[in-house]
Amino acid sequence: MTQKSVVRTYQGMNPLDEAGAWGRAAAGDGDAFGRLFDAHSSRVYRHALRLTGEAHDAEDVLAAAFLELWRRRKDVRVVDGSVLPWLLVTAGNLALNQGRGLRRHRAFLARLPRQEQQVDPAEKQALLRADLDVDPDLLAAIKTLSSTDQQLLALVALEDYPLRAAAEALGLSEQAARSRWQRIRRRLAQNRTPTPSPSRSSTEPPETSMNQTIDPGFTAALRRELVALPSAKPRHARRVAAITAGVVGAIALGGVTAVAGLRPAGEVASPPLAPPVILNGVGSAEVVLPDAPGNAVYLRVELTCFDGIRCNTPGGGIEGPGNGTINKVQRDALPLTDAFDPHNAQDLAPLNPAAGLAIDVSPGTHWRLYAVYTDGLSPEPAPVGNGKTLGIPSNEAPPDLVPAVATNGKPGWVDYHLLTDQAHPQLTPEGTSEAPIPVYGADGTTVIGKADVSQPYRR
Repeated sequence: MTQKSVVRTYQGMNPLDEAGAWGRAAAGDGDAFGRLFDAHSSRVYRHALRLTGEAHDAEDVLAAAFLELWRRRKDVRVVDGSVLPWLLVTAGNLALNQGRGLRRHRAFLARLPRQEQQVDPAEKQALLRADLDVDPDLLAAIKTLSSTDQQLLALVALEDYPLRAAAEALGLSEQAARSRWQRIRRRLAQNRTPTPSPSRSSTEPPETSMNQTIDPGFTAALRRELVALPSAKPRHARRVAAITAGVVGAIALGGVTAVAGLRPAGEVASPPLAPPVILNGVGSAEVVLPDAPGNAVYLRVELTCFDGIRCNTPGGGIEGPGNGTINKVQRDALPLTDAFDPHNAQDLAPLNPAAGLAIDVSPGTHWRLYAVYTDGLSPEPAPVGNGKTLGIPSNEAPPDLVPAVATNGKPGWVDYHLLTDQAHPQLTPEGTSEAPIPVYGADGTTVIGKADVSQPYRR
């Protein structure tokens, strides 16, 4: 196969135009995101249809690929000024390994309209061979390869990408891609599966036949949803906005600080869905947690390591000096469901609290776990009169006060820093020993009790 090094253009969008559109889209311009969908949706759909052979499956892959483009926008690899190679790689992963990647988008996909389709198996094979120019035997061979080799073969053999561009899209050096390509060709030859040669110019997009055009109703509905993604607010933000409106109304009616029998505004801005957990331990552990409330979407985790080198949770980790002079705090939002969250760039498996939260630390490390269930990725803190903030920890700077329950049973707020990075407990064989810390009311100043922060985790 002759490899060409070219600057590709797609459906009238040149690299300079696309670079500008992608920059605006990534910054939150829904119209620009829609323009990228218009430019590349047919190509991505065709690629997905080649690999799945089913129109509805290809529609699912198309939708999921663009959802992932938005969700992972900070990590997208642009090749020759275009996001199309990244979209094709993502669509290929979804099409060839239809598992959790599509399950996370179930609720989104269920909202999109579908046409009923009944395709005879013989017609399906004819579609693959004639309209899509692909041999089903080649598809079967692709699925026997490693994930990276699958993508390389699909980009070069099916999408006519130069090896250099395919390598860049996959994060490989050109030399490594060339070595893989030679190995792929040998393997296909051994299986008597021919590697197809491109039948069109590598500078032009493939034609889309009428037999495999995307359902226009599906396309229009998907485009509307995608254009709205950049302006979509997390669920907690909508709730806080409603609470704020209620508080403003209450103040206008006479300065009342409670709304329709609810707790004060500062207390409900970022309410926990269940009592927070504060546990201490030594060494790695699988910490079994209380069942999550039905409306919980994330478990917010603050893991403080008082010594040791490694301090890890399923969401990430920190390594540093283990001399006990600086507390290490690993902060995470761990998903509890497969639901798609356009604001969450991490791709983590859902946590099963009953199976245990994995705490991975250096042997003998003393740690403290603070965990609280929430329905949003980054709950907004609420200001209180003394200039402090209170709320559930988020992915941004933590609030000054976080939810806790006093030993007298009263819910309130404790100093985040006394709980984590500024805590100086005595280290014991079971965990830590420290005097209870003050629990404040919703004003952030009135002490309503004390919280036990030294409870050991019983394995």
